[in-house]
This record gives sequence, structure tokens and C-alpha cells, in this order.
Amino acid sequence: MDPENGIHAAHTANGAHEAHAALEMQAPHGDAAAHDLEKGHSRKLKDATLSLSAQTVRVSLEWRQLNYSIVVKKGKGKAEEGKVTKRILKNLSGTVRAGTFVAIMGPTGSGKTSLLNALAGRLQRVGTLDGEILVNGKPRENTFKRITAYVMQDDVLYSSLTVQETLTTAALLRLPSKMSPQKKMERVDSIVSELGLGKARNTIIGNAFRRGVSGGERKRANIAVEMLSNPSMIFLDEPTSGLDSFQALNVMSSLGALADKGRTIISTIHQPRSSIYALFEDLLLLSEGEMIYFGPASQAVAYFDSKGLTCPQHFNPADFFMDKISLDSRDPEREKESTGRVKMLQAEWQKNLPEVTPAGADVTKGDLSKGLEDSSLGKYASSWILQFRVLLWRAFIQTSRDRLPLMIALVQSIVMSCIVGALFSTVGNDQKALQNRTGVIFFTTIFVAFNGVFQMITTFPVERAVIARERAANAYRVSAFYPAKVIAEWPLRVIATIIFVTVVYWIVGFQHDAGKFFRYLLIGIWEFTAMNGVGLLVSAIAPTPPVALALGPLVTVICMLFGGFYINLNSIPVALRWISNLSPIKWAFIGFSINELEGRSFSGCANVTESTCYSTGDKYLRYLSIEDYTVWESIGYQTIVMIGAHFLAYITLRYNRVRYQPLTAIKKKQ
Repeated sequence: MDPENGIHAAHTANGAHEAHAALEMQAPHGDAAAHDLEKGHSRKLKDATLSLSAQTVRVSLEWRQLNYSIVVKKGKGKAEEGKVTKRILKNLSGTVRAGTFVAIMGPTGSGKTSLLNALAGRLQRVGTLDGEILVNGKPRENTFKRITAYVMQDDVLYSSLTVQETLTTAALLRLPSKMSPQKKMERVDSIVSELGLGKARNTIIGNAFRRGVSGGERKRANIAVEMLSNPSMIFLDEPTSGLDSFQALNVMSSLGALADKGRTIISTIHQPRSSIYALFEDLLLLSEGEMIYFGPASQAVAYFDSKGLTCPQHFNPADFFMDKISLDSRDPEREKESTGRVKMLQAEWQKNLPEVTPAGADVTKGDLSKGLEDSSLGKYASSWILQFRVLLWRAFIQTSRDRLPLMIALVQSIVMSCIVGALFSTVGNDQKALQNRTGVIFFTTIFVAFNGVFQMITTFPVERAVIARERAANAYRVSAFYPAKVIAEWPLRVIATIIFVTVVYWIVGFQHDAGKFFRYLLIGIWEFTAMNGVGLLVSAIAPTPPVALALGPLVTVICMLFGGFYINLNSIPVALRWISNLSPIKWAFIGFSINELEGRSFSGCANVTESTCYSTGDKYLRYLSIEDYTVWESIGYQTIVMIGAHFLAYITLRYNRVRYQPLTAIKKKQ
């Protein structure tokens, strides 16, 4: 299951241990570390054992007259009804030179994240984006994402994988298939060293319920995943969010070191401390979607001073800028004053734009096209079979280590099977026993159905955030991900169903026949697998985990209503019978009932008319309107429903994805 021996190679590569040891020996501690970081020394990290800088294509980015607007509904109580266009970005132009560390700052709602997403090609297909975005002087192409990386604000990683396993998986998926496993592991070791993750490499990522790496290490691991493909340009959205001041400085220092090696770093950041601000080469200030300043960070204070806004001595420049470019709406007087100041700064910037912008300095041209001619820069870096093997391994590891959902399912199965056994262990062979056996059969279908659905809707919606990030980076095909996930997880998830069905079958006293028992067990397993598909379908449709948790029980209850127990199948209106044919519970109930009741005799009908008493199981099956089926026919229909549910889940997952604006922005219409 270990693809291309990649995981083992990751733990045994000599280069990794040497780099790790060297980094630990040189790492400062305590106050000395804080002092060094304050002075900016940590930007000059020691070169990793396998530096990637020589292979990095230098990339500059230019945007001209960039505008972005969305249509929003007017709030209730407005004089005019309808919709209004809200401009998020307003005529923004600028250039980021290759190998530059750029910070985008602005108050909440200023448009800094929208600008970052527009430049990175991650702006959702909502609203209108126009203008020009050029890479090394040429329009962006579809291969742009292959030479760039995007680090989300939230650290979306598999919580049960270690840092090493996380990076190894990403390397095997994102690096070209022609690259040997050893070279891929060397790349992992290099990134671990570059970002100072040596001590954390064998620690799990962790989550709110399970302790793992620290917040700073998790953030650097998130960055490391994107670094594996050796991107020339890295976009980051609030990389210091949720970190303490020391961890934030550590992360930003690592990014500064990457910029020193030729990579272009563009990051939004809300209000950095002064030592972090000192790391930035260029600063872009936004307010109300318009540019306030874009130029060397070291000259920003002087620029504001020239506009009559003087930063006090020993005052954090970032705090000063935020105070001056934010709108203060606490009272009308302050709002008027702050609005006037912001408008003045916007107008002054537009007036001095040709003189202040760094657009004309050292713009890289032409280099990117050569890098993009490499045949390895297709949509996917790795082959389908490699993607399947890696994803199969990852899904098995993640599921086997995420024991809480599995343990809950096992405990539920054991407890409920014991309760059912205690209630029905004394059933005889009379008419009441017929009713009781039918009740046990239908309860089994219900329990298995809920087990199958809930194991998916409680885990998969959380996983979708990771999948969305990986798909946005073209890490793998859905056609490789879906079967790998189902095949890897199924053996672990089906255990609870096997335990419940087995215990109930023998304690209740169903027919002591090995063939009938294994058919009964097969029906239960098939129903569980089908309802797993239903759970995945619901999870793929639902936009959020709470919605999935609401839809899952609803769909299961609908399947129950059409299951053949609460209402006779022939009594269902003709127009609605197609729904019953789609219910896995119906086919499981038919299979269970025929397997247990067919050919069986029941007492208590000697002095009772045949119309109200059932002396054989076959007569009762006729009453249920399922006498025309066989056990294997029910299994066959269940198989069709199972395949259909998983196929619909796959199709939904494949096409229900975030859609982004075209990489090549449309020029503004005159």
C-alpha cells in the first residue's frame, strides 16, 4: 500500500536526517531566538541540503486597471427595492518584481483578499472581473497554477497524518511522474529543512480533539505542501492568523527567506508587529477598494509624512497606516473626518502614481515561457494509477487513525445488538413470533442504513475543505480520489455492520443454516455499502457540514417510508413507486424477509381463518407483496442501487466544485 516505496524512503533518506540535525544545532532558543528574529536575522536561514532556488523560474506579475464588482441585494427597509452593484476593486494597477516579498494591507472590507485571489486566479466566479493580469509581460495561461502556490488562511490538512506523511503524499501527487521516488523524497527533506519543520516531521497534524503540531508548525506545514512543486510565486491569505506573535514572526521570517532565494511572495496581512513589517520589501495599502500606496515598505512612512500624516517615533508603522486608512464610524464627526482623509490619500496616490509605483523596476520578461514549454506542465503532474495508489494509502491511514467515529459505530452496534437480543431472544414460532421477527428484520435495515449514512456525513464534509484545496491545485483527478476513498475506508467502516447483523441473527434465533446466515450478512453489507454511497452523495451536495447532518437523516427516513414495512408496497401510489425502487432499505427488507421467512411454518392458525392468520412464511410474504422476488434478485437490485448511489456521488463530487474566474482577465470594455 506504500506507493513507490515513497513513505519508507522519506523516513530513511540520509539527507533528511543531516539537514534536520544541522538545523536543530543552529536553532536559537528562548530570548536569544526572539532577539535574533527581532533583528531580522532569521530571514537568512541556512541553505537546505538540496536548495531549490537554482531551479526556480523568476516571475514578475503586473496588473492594469483591475476592477471587480458584485451584485448584492439591497437591505430591507430601503427606499428602492432590487439589486445594486458593489465595486470591490477599483482601477488597480501595479507590478510585483520577481523575488520580492510584498504585503497587502488594509482594513476589513478593503478588498485585499479579493485582490490577492484575483492575482492568484482563485477569485470565485461571482461578479465581474475586468482588466489585465500579466505574468512576465504576457497574459496568464492555464499553466499559471503549476508555477504558483496559494496558501489559504485556514490550515486545511488531514489531522491524522504526520507532517512527513502529509508532505510525502503531496510530493507523490504534485511532482512529475518522471521524477524518481528518491528525488521526490529529497525534495520533501529540502522543504522540511527550509521551513524548519525537522522537529515536527513525525508528529501528527492534529485538531481540536487530538493534540498535534503547534499552530506555527501547522501553518508552515501548510506552506510546505504548496512549496513542494517548487513554485516561482506564492500567494498567502493572512498567514499569521491565529498565531501568537513569536510563531507569526517565525512563519513570516521563513517566507522572507524564500523571497531571498528568488521566489515572489505576495501576502495579505492585517496588522503585523514592527519586526514582521521590517521583513517586507514592498507594501500595498488598500482602503475601500482603492490603492493608497504601493511601493517600498521602507519609504511608506516618508510618503505619509509628505501628505501631512506623520508617524510618531517608536510607533509601529503598520498600526499607524491602519489608523489613517480606516473609516471610523463611531460617530458622524469621526466618520466625516476619516472619510475625508481616506479620499485625500486615494486622490494623492492617483496623482503621483507614475512616480511612486515600482512598476518600471526590474520587471522579468520572457523567462516564464521557457518554463511553460516543459511537457511536465500539463494539468496533472502524476499519472492516474499513481494518484489512485497514493490516495488509497492516505485514505486508509487517515481512517484507521481517526478512531473516534469507528469506535462510536462499534459501541453503537454492540449495545444495540445486545438490546435487540434481550428483547427478542425468547421469540417462539407462533403468530406473535412472525410479527416480532418481521420487526427485527426491519429494525436491522434501519440500523444498517443509519450506520452507513452517518459514518459518511459526520466525516466527509469536514474533508471537503482539503479536497477543494487539492483540486484547485490540480493535485489529482476525482476519478482517482473517489474509488480510492471508498475502497480504503470500506473494510474499516463495515465492521460495525458485520458485528450487529451477526449478533442479532444468532441471538434472536433466526434459521440455523450457514447458507442463510451468510446470505443475510451479505444483504446487510450490501445495504451498508449502498447507504454509504447515499451518505457520500448527500455530503457532496451539502454546502456545509450542518446541512449534511440535516439532509442525511431526512433522506434515510424517506427510504424507510418506502421500505415496504410501514406501507404495503402495492398500496404505494403508482406515481411514487419509483421512489421505493431507489430505496436500499426496501431491497434489504425484501432480501432479509425472504431469506428468513420463506419455507418456514408458524403455529396458531388451527381455529383461525386463513385470511387473518399466516401458517407459513410464504403466505406472509404474499401479504407483504414481495412473494415474487428471490433473495438473489433482491441482492441484484440492491447492487444496482448501490452502484447508482456511488455513481451519482462521484458525478456530484466531480462537478460540484468551486468555479474560478478565467485566468486571463477580460479587458475592460470601453
